[in-house]
Amino acid sequence: TSALTGADGSVTQGTILIEGARDRLNDAASFTATASGTADFGAGQQFSFTQIGGVSYFSLPNGTCQAMSGANPNSNLFSVFLDDGGVLGELTGAQPGDPPTATVNDVLTDHYVFDETNLDPADPTTPDVTAVNGDIYLAVDGGHVVRILMMGQGSSNLLNGIDGDGDIEYELNYFDFGVPVVIEAPAGCNQAGASGDYPMLADASNAATVAGVLTYTSAATMAEATAFYKDEMTAAGWSLAQEVGDPATGLALTFTNEGQTVQVTLTAQAGGVLIAIVELP
Repeated sequence: TSALTGADGSVTQGTILIEGARDRLNDAASFTATASGTADFGAGQQFSFTQIGGVSYFSLPNGTCQAMSGANPNSNLFSVFLDDGGVLGELTGAQPGDPPTATVNDVLTDHYVFDETNLDPADPTTPDVTAVNGDIYLAVDGGHVVRILMMGQGSSNLLNGIDGDGDIEYELNYFDFGVPVVIEAPAGCNQAGASGDYPMLADASNAATVAGVLTYTSAATMAEATAFYKDEMTAAGWSLAQEVGDPATGLALTFTNEGQTVQVTLTAQAGGVLIAIVELP
């Protein structure tokens, strides 16, 4: 939940609720993100992501669906939005909380507290945080995250892709550990495509078009790939309409040009970045 004020004085206030499941045994994950208030994802207030083995599916806010195959090309998208690492990075120096232990989501946990001084200075989003106070609850048996609570101030573009300063509240809960889940692919997930001639990084490799989505990999960093597409697409006459995500782990850049819309998704992976390009209706 956030209330953010942009440079032009506009106020964005809303909530993004993300609910999902993960099946580690069968290498599958899914979640649905729903925005409320004035928050949106560019073309609507809901999108879904499903990853099963080596195939990832995106149900977009405009009602279309994309599918990609490969060696889990976007399996870390679950981590970007729902895993503790996607939120906190390398959290260090957290102190025991009061009380030091607590039962949370039916799990006995160790309780720790942290503030902005405990955030990872190498994380590119850390400078956006002005102040934060949080609680993290780790399972006594296993050490996995059960709950994270945070309240703070800073800058973010998560609500609608526009940078704003203000207050942010965040809560993450894990529950139903060990309970079997069934994760299935959405039907008809192949309706979008990328058929145009779009710029590609010079070292592009593993290029493929799967279900109408152009994908390839590069050894470039996220920052380099992001700058490349902003520069090259602008030079080709496209305008950046929206930028949503984490610049360190995953970004979706939406460009428009004379009634056409193209989305470029960049996802960090070992040794570089995965790029996916799709034309949207």
